[in-house]
Amino acid sequence: MDKTIDVMVNGTVVPMTLGQIIGTIDWSFDKTLANGDVVKGITVHFDCKSSSNEEITSWIARNRTIALQVPVNLMTKAEVETNVKGKTFNASSCGQKIKTRAEQIKTVMAATGLNEAAAALIVDNPEAVNEMMTKDKKAE
Repeated sequence: MDKTIDVMVNGTVVPMTLGQIIGTIDWSFDKTLANGDVVKGITVHFDCKSSSNEEITSWIARNRTIALQVPVNLMTKAEVETNVKGKTFNASSCGQKIKTRAEQIKTVMAATGLNEAAAALIVDNPEAVNEMMTKDKKAE
């Protein structure tokens, strides 16, 4: 059984799956066929209401993996091992250049005025920093 999310609908809390929340997606695209013909303005409707949470999240992950391959293809094996494997990526940023650790440290130093060692701690432990920031906001 899928986990549900409580959603307010017309003043009533209703437990819904991701598919039920998404509902139907209207999508348009153009396609060049194998014979070279171009079909423009193909409009389709994807009904997600009965799709499981697992299906929805796997579709999202596959889409973001495809986008992430664009910058990864420009990297060396060593850069992928260091800068991609095991890292967390903002889904909206997939497809953009992946900064090396050194570039990330320079960015943090420029944005915060911290020294290199402190900036490296932030780059190497983003989850810990996010947790601290969340705790600080809850304390306010």
